[in-house]
Amino acid sequence: MIKNFSWPYIIIILAAIGLSLILYSILFDSTLAMSLGVIVFSLAAIMIGFETIINKKIILRSNYDRRASNTYVGIAAAVQGLIIIVTAVFLIALVIINLLNQGEKLFHILVQRPGVLLIFLSINCFLTGIIIGAGSLEEKQGSKFNVIINLLMSRLLSSLILSIIGFAILILGMVEILNPEYFDSIGGGMLEIIFLGVK
Repeated sequence: MIKNFSWPYIIIILAAIGLSLILYSILFDSTLAMSLGVIVFSLAAIMIGFETIINKKIILRSNYDRRASNTYVGIAAAVQGLIIIVTAVFLIALVIINLLNQGEKLFHILVQRPGVLLIFLSINCFLTGIIIGAGSLEEKQGSKFNVIINLLMSRLLSSLILSIIGFAILILGMVEILNPEYFDSIGGGMLEIIFLGVK
């Protein structure tokens, strides 16, 4: 009983501390406070992600209507939780790298050898495609005809497009890792010209 009540309270406290540190950094121009705020807030996000995976349920409020919400259960909720965790860990890693004054070096590496980043993006495309394909509980309500139309024209089509994009990005990432010279020859080298000014 205590665990059930303490978990959400811990999340709220961490999120509040994180937001307070971020606000402090904005008001007093503190880089350290901003970094700590992002880390603490990301820890709260990781806890939310694990809770979503364990409970296999998450309710997301609509950006357009405060009264509307999307409820995801099962595999869709678990994938949502996984994306939240991966994104939070990624943010923490970036902040730590920046605190170690290695941010510029990392940026150069990612621009010159973006294969790992491309694979990361492709995985996010696949996971998002799974979420859209599975759909929310609200999307499965209504008349059978409307549900089928929504499934075919909206959910499955969007999921297919994201999967194709993810597959294309995955191929590019694999090509960059296995044969960086060929990747540069088909346009990958433009990244260095655009972001690093290398000619």
